[in-house]
Amino acid sequence: MGWIADLLKEIPLSAILREKIATIEADYAAVKTENAILKDDLRQARRETASIKRRLGELSRKEEIGETESRILTLMTKQLVSHNELTDDLKISDERLQFYLRRLLDGEYIRVASETTSGKRRYALDQRGREHLIAIGVI
Repeated sequence: MGWIADLLKEIPLSAILREKIATIEADYAAVKTENAILKDDLRQARRETASIKRRLGELSRKEEIGETESRILTLMTKQLVSHNELTDDLKISDERLQFYLRRLLDGEYIRVASETTSGKRRYALDQRGREHLIAIGVI
């Protein structure tokens, strides 16, 4: 028993009160043990959450590149290309090309290499675009 029970031994109390104190102390010890277990579980859950967040970040960076985007990247392997050149070579609408270029720019597969005063851009491969082309065997 704890110090409270020792103190109460000197005071004439009923056995029922001593038993209740012993039960409370046992419950307190059990709660302390459970608290320690829960803290360990929480630490483990935080580690797992961090690991899952890392994996999710890695997966989100590995966006799927479609066939059209791969063709756009392939056209950029030898020279800078403009929007009009890409539209002519790929035979797709301006809107679709803008969609693909935005995805490639956002994903850091390409970069704007130059821009004229009239707003015409020329695009070039970025490192991630080269990595993709190497992975699919184009480079």
